[in-house]
Amino acid sequence: MKYVILGYGIEGAAAEKYFRDLPGVEDVKVIENDRERSFAEQLKGLDDYTVVRSPGIALDKVPKNFKVWSTTNEFFAKCPATIIGVTGSKGKGTTATMIARILEAKGLTAHLVGNIGQPAIAELGKIKSADYVVYELSSFQLWDIAQSPHIAVLTVLEPDHLDVHADFDDYERAKANIVKFQGPNDLVVYNKNDQLVTRIAQSSQGRKVAYPNQLVPNLREFLQVLGEHNLRNAEAAVSAVWDIIGGDVAAVKKALTNFKGLPHHIELVRELNGVHYYDDSFSSNPTATKVAVEALSDPIILILGGSDKGIDMAPLKNFLNGTKNIKKILLIGQIKDQLADGLQQDFEVMTTEDFREIIEHARDLAMSGDVVLLSPSTASFGMFKNFYDRGEQFQRIVKELK
Repeated sequence: MKYVILGYGIEGAAAEKYFRDLPGVEDVKVIENDRERSFAEQLKGLDDYTVVRSPGIALDKVPKNFKVWSTTNEFFAKCPATIIGVTGSKGKGTTATMIARILEAKGLTAHLVGNIGQPAIAELGKIKSADYVVYELSSFQLWDIAQSPHIAVLTVLEPDHLDVHADFDDYERAKANIVKFQGPNDLVVYNKNDQLVTRIAQSSQGRKVAYPNQLVPNLREFLQVLGEHNLRNAEAAVSAVWDIIGGDVAAVKKALTNFKGLPHHIELVRELNGVHYYDDSFSSNPTATKVAVEALSDPIILILGGSDKGIDMAPLKNFLNGTKNIKKILLIGQIKDQLADGLQQDFEVMTTEDFREIIEHARDLAMSGDVVLLSPSTASFGMFKNFYDRGEQFQRIVKELK
C-alpha cells in the first residue's frame, strides 16, 4: 500500500508516523495545504496512492479519482475497545472529558482522544479491548466516516464552520454521521431540547436516551464549573456511561467534584483589584459566548471578535443588546465592524491589534466587582495561530497586569 497524507497539522504528523510504521506499506508521502496550488496539481503521478485526508481538508478539495481515507476511519476500523463518540456545536469537549473522568473514577481505563487535542491514531497502540475510548468528534472528522461509535452523544447543533462546509445542511449531514451506521446494540444519548439533535438521534438504529433527565437528582451539587450549560453537559456524560458504571453515583460524584473545567472554557485566570478575568477563548460561535455571559452575574467588559466563519451574528447581537450586565464591549479582529452594526450596548471598535493594549484598556475600564471576559464568539485566525494561542496570550498578559 502507498499513502499520501493531505495536510500536516497535529493529525497529519500523527498519520505520517502511523502509516510509516504499518507492516507492508511501501511509501508514505506528505502534501501540506498550499494555497497557491490545488491538490489536483500536487497529486499528479500519485494515482496509485490512497489519500489520507486530515480533518481540516475539505472533501471537495480532493480529486474524485482518488481513494480517500482518514485517520478517524483508520482508528474506528482498528480500535479493539468500545468507542464513545461525542459531537455537537458546543459542549463536546467538556462532555467528553466528564465521561472519561467518570469512567476513571469507576476504576476503568479511558482514552480521551480526538478534537480535544490528542490524535486518536497516536493512541491506538496503547488501547486494550477492555478499555474505553472517549472520542471528541468534529464535523470535519465525521464528514466521511464509515463507521459510527458504539455510544454516540449529541449535545447541540447550530451553524458553525460555514467557512469550510458548503452550507449548514452539509454541516448537519456531517454531524449526523455519528449515528448513521449504528445498529440495534448501540446507544445514542441526545439533548431533547434541541430539535435538530433530536431528529438526528431518531434516525439511529440504536437505543435512545434523552437528557435533561434525573438519573442523578442532586447532580448540580457535584459541579464545580459555572453555568447551566455545564449541568446539561454533566447529564449527557452520566447518561452515556450509566449502564457501564452500573448506576454508581459515588463514581459520578468523585469525578465531577474533582473536575474544575477545561482550559480556555470560562476559566478564571486571576482576580486583580477586585476584577475577575475569565478566559473563554474556546468560544468560537455565538452560543458559546451567550452561555459564558449567562454564567456570570457581575458587570462584564466583553472582548469580542476575530475572524469570520460565515455565521450570522445577528442573534448574538440581539442577545447582547438585551443583556443588562454588559458594561462595555471591545470589538476586535476581522469581524469587528460587522459586529458593531446594530449593536446597542456601549462598545468600542478597537483600532489596535496589539492584544496587550486591548487587555490593558479593558483593565482601565474595569472597577472592583466587574468581570473582564474574553469570549470572542469567532475563529482565532488573523491575530492568533489558534484558540490555544489566543487563550494562552490572554492568560500571560492578564497575569502580568499591575
